[in-house]
Amino acid sequence: MTRAAIDACRPGVLPREVVAAANRVLEAHGFGDAARRFIGQGIGLETMEPPLLYPTDDTPLAPGMVLRVEPGIEIAGGEGVRIEEEVIVTDGAPEVITRFDPVLWS
Repeated sequence: MTRAAIDACRPGVLPREVVAAANRVLEAHGFGDAARRFIGQGIGLETMEPPLLYPTDDTPLAPGMVLRVEPGIEIAGGEGVRIEEEVIVTDGAPEVITRFDPVLWS
């Protein structure tokens, strides 16, 4: 789901399309009801800036935007997971700038 959301971070794409890309993966694996609607935001001088990766944000993504992409699932009882990556929107493929490998915590 995280990779699908990152791959969708292209110029002109709307945040709702990024959310939909992540959530299609969850739906395909039976977790559609647990999908989060808010999956990230822009980052810059503040840790939370527009655009918001949310179904109602109509801000087109543009080259140079830096995004925190963090789709996930939330299951009843407060359990869930999300993996966060920082991404730069470019004229080509999105550039992931997170510099560590994801770790599964047990």
